[in-house]
Amino acid sequence: AGSPYMPCGIDIWSYGVILVECICGLHHFDHMLGWSCRKGASPPKKADLEAFFADSRNLTASFRQQHGPMEETLEALLHGVLVVDPLSRWDCHMLLGCSWLRVR
Repeated sequence: AGSPYMPCGIDIWSYGVILVECICGLHHFDHMLGWSCRKGASPPKKADLEAFFADSRNLTASFRQQHGPMEETLEALLHGVLVVDPLSRWDCHMLLGCSWLRVR
């Protein structure tokens, strides 16, 4: 039971996680959520993710702490793809329309 499997939404979330790790460095998610970086299986972290991403200022503050201010277009992108509720998360069309992704 539970929520239906939504592969596109899951891929969009994964893209956001990978993007944060590429920009901020490996294990940045672990650090910003206060998780240990040990290898191997760990208990589910759904409640931590929901609490952290319930307030979009958490992601912005975590990024700013390590890298300084974020470009507005990158901030919009991350806030669009890193939404816990897959029905509220950006879809592929919104992601591809983001100006941060365009070649400069």
